Amino acid sequence: MKRGCLLMGFLLLVFLSLVQAACVQSYGSKAHSESNSLSRSDFAEKSEVRVDTLDVRPAMTRTSLDVRATLSEGSMKLVLTDPKGMVQWEDEIVAPARYNQILEHELIEGEWTLEIALQGATGSYDIQWKGSN
Repeated sequence: MKRGCLLMGFLLLVFLSLVQAACVQSYGSKAHSESNSLSRSDFAEKSEVRVDTLDVRPAMTRTSLDVRATLSEGSMKLVLTDPKGMVQWEDEIVAPARYNQILEHELIEGEWTLEIALQGATGSYDIQWKGSN
């Protein structure tokens, strides 16, 4: 009887070890890839061009761009360009305006750019760019 319990305990330990090894193998082989860019600004009568970037890696399965802006004067132009230099999206916001846009774009590996061009603008923006798998 004791021998049967010992054998059963030993087999249970072997089984649990194999399950643990399989989990480590399975999850350990998947590379986690994440990239984020956060840009916030308050501005008054500003005319300038800023460029933000996001590096899209091969393991990524999703990207999103969240743009929120408030303008009381002037304008703001946004241009999203993929790593191949092709414009994927653009928009212009003219004061007075409240703007809220969330975009999901095609997954093209490499460095994406978002150009933010202010022209005589007063207001604020909050831009969050995320890429993950």
